Amino acid sequence: MSGTGDKRRRSDLDLFVLALVADGVSTPYRMQVDAGLSPGATIPALRRLKRQRLVKPTSVGPRGRIEYLSTATAAPTLHKSWTPLLEAGPTGDLEADLRIAILALREGNQPNAAIQFLREAAVCHRDTGPSPNGPAKLTTRSSLAEWYAGLRNVAAAKQLRGRYAAALAVAQAAADVYSSPPEIPPRRRK
Repeated sequence: MSGTGDKRRRSDLDLFVLALVADGVSTPYRMQVDAGLSPGATIPALRRLKRQRLVKPTSVGPRGRIEYLSTATAAPTLHKSWTPLLEAGPTGDLEADLRIAILALREGNQPNAAIQFLREAAVCHRDTGPSPNGPAKLTTRSSLAEWYAGLRNVAAAKQLRGRYAAALAVAQAAADVYSSPPEIPPRRRK
């Protein structure tokens, strides 16, 4: 993975963790339980956010548990920082794309943009990845490496199809939740 991709992945994760802290999810453990994020991802993100003075530790609790609060600079950062991630388009990582879309929904109140972003992410997952058939033919005489590569290729293609279906389902669910009421035409003047 390139340095740019890694930096972008960190940006969406850091912003999402910041949004969680601002929402009251204040410990790595709560982030794991409530949002499914691993402490291995959230602890470094919280350290980066602390260095940027966007969060501050409040107290050390039982077993060394540290709670965090967002600082006064967190809200303006959240308000402006999600837009470049959305405008850059899908990352190809469904979880990162979902975090970006959620930030657009929650911080930017941009349901149409978020839904379109998720649809683009779904297309991204549909159009990439290995061929579903693997090598031309695997036989009993194929080498161990050929067997492994071929079967791994088939599994990866199935996973990509599943991710594509998941991304489409998420886009549809977001559209269902955020569908706007029908527009009422303005009254005609008499």
